[in-house]
Amino acid sequence: FFHFLSRRFSCSCHLWLLLLCRLNYTIMCKLVISAVLCVLSWHLKGASANDPASSWLTYAFFSVPASSGVITRVSTTWTTPTMPAVPFGSNAPGWWFGVQTAGGNGALIQPIMAYGYQGSKFSIFNGVFDWTDESWRTSPEVQMVKPGENIISELAMSPSDTRTYVMKIAKEGNEPITTPFTLNKRQTDPETVVYFVLEHQPITCKAYPTSEKLTFRNITVEVNGKVVTPTWEIHQEVPACNSRAEAVDAQTLEFTWSTKWRGASDENNYDVDTSAWPRKWWSAEQPGVTEEA
Repeated sequence: FFHFLSRRFSCSCHLWLLLLCRLNYTIMCKLVISAVLCVLSWHLKGASANDPASSWLTYAFFSVPASSGVITRVSTTWTTPTMPAVPFGSNAPGWWFGVQTAGGNGALIQPIMAYGYQGSKFSIFNGVFDWTDESWRTSPEVQMVKPGENIISELAMSPSDTRTYVMKIAKEGNEPITTPFTLNKRQTDPETVVYFVLEHQPITCKAYPTSEKLTFRNITVEVNGKVVTPTWEIHQEVPACNSRAEAVDAQTLEFTWSTKWRGASDENNYDVDTSAWPRKWWSAEQPGVTEEA
């Protein structure tokens, strides 16, 4: 549910609304105005339902024209960053890669590493946010990972069904979480865009990993079953904590942020009780993503 909200509301309006419950009257008045303006902005924009979402901080992407082919495989490795200095207030950030349609209105198929998905620790799992029916599905399996442990992941088109992708993610040395997903029958556009993303703006930058960096390495992209050399484009969607993405080369993408950056709650010394902050990667009502819509 909260993941759904994060994709539907621009300006991270839901964060402001949740903060209202914890703040004094003066600050509340200011935030009420901000929240109202955010919601009005969302409606005036037509509540567009597509990716990139306003919950993305920064991202890199590579796209191919639909006439040239379809993304058939993406793989990468990365290392779990250090723990945050404080366990709460991170808003459950996610580092992930995935494929989507050129219009951003199809299935976003994404292996994910997140902090705060199941308590104050890192976990990995597979997920699909499908704009064709606005559903959020996750793999029933979840693996916990520790700082310094390597993660190996890929997503690939099934050789027997061009409308099915299979996601795999695992801590190095473990059996992978394997999750197939078949595109909704209403989706007619092919998956032609690859995204690498840092998602979910924090309440305080101190709640992001202290290493201030995560690098996706050994990136391989295949189009129509053949390895290509991607030309990455970098975009800042709704950045926070001085977050940045950089294409080191075609096989390496580096995401950085600053835990010393003063966000809204840091700057104003808001007394926010984040111990009950909701999990942003809320599990789907339907476990798994093997069912065809």
